[in-house]
Amino acid sequence: MPSWLVLATIFTFWLPGAPGDILGTAADTQGLPKLEFPGTSDALDPFFKSLRELDKGVAEKVRVAHFGDSHIAADIFTGRMRDRMQMRFGDGGRGFLLPGRPWSGYRPDNASTGHTGRWSFSNALYARTKRTEHIGKGIFGLGGFAACTEEPDASLFVELARSGEILLGEVYAAAGTEGTATGTEGGRFCIETPRRAAECFDTRGGRAALGVYPFRLDPLEDKRVSIVQKSGENCFLGVSVEDDAPGVVYDSLGINGARLSTLGNLTSPYFEEILVHRKYNLVILSYGTNETVGRSFDAAGYLKKGDEVLGHLLDYLPGGACLLVGPPLFSTPRSKGVVPSPHIHKAIEVQKELAARHNCAYFDTYAWMGGDDALQRWVDAPGEMLDAFRRNYHLKLDVDLVERAAKAGFSLISRDHVHYRRDGYYLLADLLFEVLMRHYEGYLHRVSQGSAQQTNLLPRLSRR
Repeated sequence: MPSWLVLATIFTFWLPGAPGDILGTAADTQGLPKLEFPGTSDALDPFFKSLRELDKGVAEKVRVAHFGDSHIAADIFTGRMRDRMQMRFGDGGRGFLLPGRPWSGYRPDNASTGHTGRWSFSNALYARTKRTEHIGKGIFGLGGFAACTEEPDASLFVELARSGEILLGEVYAAAGTEGTATGTEGGRFCIETPRRAAECFDTRGGRAALGVYPFRLDPLEDKRVSIVQKSGENCFLGVSVEDDAPGVVYDSLGINGARLSTLGNLTSPYFEEILVHRKYNLVILSYGTNETVGRSFDAAGYLKKGDEVLGHLLDYLPGGACLLVGPPLFSTPRSKGVVPSPHIHKAIEVQKELAARHNCAYFDTYAWMGGDDALQRWVDAPGEMLDAFRRNYHLKLDVDLVERAAKAGFSLISRDHVHYRRDGYYLLADLLFEVLMRHYEGYLHRVSQGSAQQTNLLPRLSRR
């Protein structure tokens, strides 16, 4: 690795006040667990190549899509990953956000969203039910949601917790209904920003397709955009906001209660078109908790459905890389005491088989947290477990985190023993980020070694 890159990496990890303060330098993390590559050892090379191009100033954006269950839907784990990636490789913008507030607890990191008026929210988790009039009609966005209305002046808004940059945004909507049975007629809506005249669009007529409607926020503007319904019926699928500058964009696409099979509900052309339009370099999938909380587990069925879902998803991401992240430690809900799921190891075996079949990397979160016997210790003695992490993985832990862990009542895991508190999700994200960066540095070393060999070969060829 070039000496300047080593110095830059070390400086980034030690930058005061940065999210990276919880960990030491790359040299201090040699004890970290590694990713597994059940397929080929170069499965993440396309992603690492795009990061290298971003480092060299060749690429403009590197985009990551992180699908998952409630661990991801909270956008705490993914928010931390976004911060770490953007601090290291540049801030490419906030990325994709769901339309309005599809559930009361939707609180995206560093942004706020909401709606006024009457809206119908469809959710891919319930695609086989009749929860709303749009369920089963294929009206889903990238995050598995859509917001539909016929009420004039009903609005959706997105507001970002930042200022000083030029931001380029896109509103995604279902446009055209010809030749489909979506049950929507399309209509007219306007995009309003603080300092610009409203821009209005019509989604009626023509072949059913994804509508992409751009907007811009200038440096002196408040970072708020509103989508205002005017007439007819419109279904909005999401909003994306990116900086007019190179960097990483990290999209959080979790659904509470989701399983890997939930992605099988997203057969809408709108979902597929947004997926292609966003041009992701890496797709991360974090599932396994909800699949293993029941009394039974169908490993063969899980493998078959997962095979279908991954095959369908990756078909729309040619040239992209894939990473499966296994579930963290958790206790079976409604059990007496802390009881690990009896099916968790079978599920992890299936996930690794899926990673092998689709050439994805795999991160066994459950194993590196200590496995079945470690859950009770994480609940009873988080300070001791953090100290063990520091010693076993050579981590330089955040002083504030260590001090909090020493206090009575401190916990990284929530009371339900399934979800995690903010510190817990931060720790999980920091470890995953550090592991990714360790493999990225290995990729850079391989590339530099290959370049050196080619360079050394040229003089010998010229003398022949």
